[in-house]
Amino acid sequence: MAEEEQLLLDLLSGDLRSQLLAEHDTSRSLFGSLDEQLDSGGPVVIDDLATLAATLRAHIRWEERVLFPHLQAHLSPAELRSVGDSLHERHGLGTS
Repeated sequence: MAEEEQLLLDLLSGDLRSQLLAEHDTSRSLFGSLDEQLDSGGPVVIDDLATLAATLRAHIRWEERVLFPHLQAHLSPAELRSVGDSLHERHGLGTS
């Protein structure tokens, strides 16, 4: 599990947490299937790529329209700053 995913999961409960986990699991599974196809030298099926693209688009829209507004509404400015600082630190960007 990515550090960013764990950071967000620690802030969530209930349906939002379940949806984030399910959508990330689906994405990992789709990427894994494509990776296996490439490793085996088999052809990549265009429908598999289309499914991955649609899944990622839907997930990004959900994060932007539901998850991030929820976090902004339910976390204090200090908590949001802490999340941002953690992400910056983990990516070697220093503090914001």
